[in-house]
Amino acid sequence: MGVLELLRWRAPNPLILLLLLIQWNQQIPHTIDRQFVEVFSGVGEVSRAFRDVGRRGTSIDLCLDGAFDLTRPSAFGLVLNEILRCKPGSTVLMAPDCRSLSRMSRHTSGRTYLSPLGNQGYLFVKIGNILSARTALLAFLCSFCGLRWVIEQPEGTFLPQLPRYQWLFGVLKVFATTMYMGVFGSGSPKKHRLLSNDPAFLEKIHDKAGFMSRVDQAKCDTKLVHRYIDKNGKRRCTGLKKELKESANYPPAFGDFIASIAVEMEAVPVPMNMHLDESFPIDLTDLELFRRFCLPIGDPWKDVPGIKCFFWQSGYPTNHTRIDFPQVRQLVSCGIALGLPMGCCGVFRPCKIYASA
Repeated sequence: MGVLELLRWRAPNPLILLLLLIQWNQQIPHTIDRQFVEVFSGVGEVSRAFRDVGRRGTSIDLCLDGAFDLTRPSAFGLVLNEILRCKPGSTVLMAPDCRSLSRMSRHTSGRTYLSPLGNQGYLFVKIGNILSARTALLAFLCSFCGLRWVIEQPEGTFLPQLPRYQWLFGVLKVFATTMYMGVFGSGSPKKHRLLSNDPAFLEKIHDKAGFMSRVDQAKCDTKLVHRYIDKNGKRRCTGLKKELKESANYPPAFGDFIASIAVEMEAVPVPMNMHLDESFPIDLTDLELFRRFCLPIGDPWKDVPGIKCFFWQSGYPTNHTRIDFPQVRQLVSCGIALGLPMGCCGVFRPCKIYASA
């Protein structure tokens, strides 16, 4: 992975810098041995299914380890590295928290099509924006690495309207479909929307679960909302918190189906679905390209970890001395020129990685 390839893919400057720093980090493994990654895995039914068919990968969720809080720079860095460790053709499934993104919460979240970021005075809305935006960056990296990625959300989500996804749709060709989780034995029919960079993968899912008759839906006995008519004669609905939380866990049959088609399509090349920017000169070194096209870094996105957090002067894991932002540029240039490991490992804390042996 060089600077030229990232620039041709129109990668943002802050993301290019973060990926270079991760590559230089000698305190974390870089072996390419992953065949799947499940981000926001919950109980990990999809991961379980992949391991049952002999695939090696990683399950990432806050409930598994506090180190996997993706609102923290360290966790985001670890997930980026897990993506980089995947073999070409591997599958990455991501299901960011939908509490502030669903239609049911729009009166509290304040999300509309004209204001998709919602009321960021609420913490749960702000966290939802951060997690969703970082998921978009992970999807971009998956496409760059030749991986199949799928983002799962309930139908009616505001996620595609968020600014980071509008940027992603402008860079990559992204496909969408819908499916009913009730087809896989869930207690609720619950319609979901899937985004992916591979239309063939989505077609297989849609062929299996894209339709569910009213009769079959009636057989699902779990209700997620309470519908009623208020004293003014207006129809109202209230989400049932316990049932909604439980519906976020995938049924085992869904995990088995995703693993089966992923294994079936492992040898099929992932479509690139984008046009590379060929305007960058090919006779420049990585250092020259970085200095010419990536500096100044500019104002980093709010949803990208603070660049300073990825730089430590010396001494892992003690004597952490932060380097001021003006020094970062000089250090980056020296690091690329000399090929040195930069000493940027202080951001990564030791934590348990949930991967099969």
